[in-house]
Amino acid sequence: FVLASKYQQEPTSLGGNLIQTDAFVRFALADMLTAEWEELILTADTAMKTKEWNDFSCFQLWGKLKGHAYLLDMMHGKWESPALLLNAITFSAKCRAAWPECPLRMLIEEKASGIGLIQQLNVANVPAEGIERDIDKVRRVKLILPYQESGLVHIPNEKREDAPEWVDKFLTECGEFK
Repeated sequence: FVLASKYQQEPTSLGGNLIQTDAFVRFALADMLTAEWEELILTADTAMKTKEWNDFSCFQLWGKLKGHAYLLDMMHGKWESPALLLNAITFSAKCRAAWPECPLRMLIEEKASGIGLIQQLNVANVPAEGIERDIDKVRRVKLILPYQESGLVHIPNEKREDAPEWVDKFLTECGEFK
């Protein structure tokens, strides 16, 4: 809060701006490794450039269980095209190794760098399909807020010693989202 507000001149409300980070339900990741998932989905939100002011690219693994969504893994960074492809393949392989019994598919926003990534992944035998978007990110976030605020979206508990390092990054970006 202090870093974003005072030093980066990006004021953030305590608990988050649009997305209230306290509304995420926390879980112990180790307890979910043997869950019988209804569905596992890889998602990719890709960016074109790697400059400081450009967006990050992000790969996530989500599990669906009894109407609840669980964020199980995430890779986040700024990569140009060759590294973006390599990281997508690496992340997909990591997720398949952790949950081999479940079929996985990667959903990618069908814009800009996502279009090329979909084509390259399919050639590399990583099932990928495009998602067309006709509304902006803010409106898309507002559509999922009722689910998150109702306790249907779960993330690993960042206060546990076995929590993945990416949880703090995820919470920071959610809290700063406007």
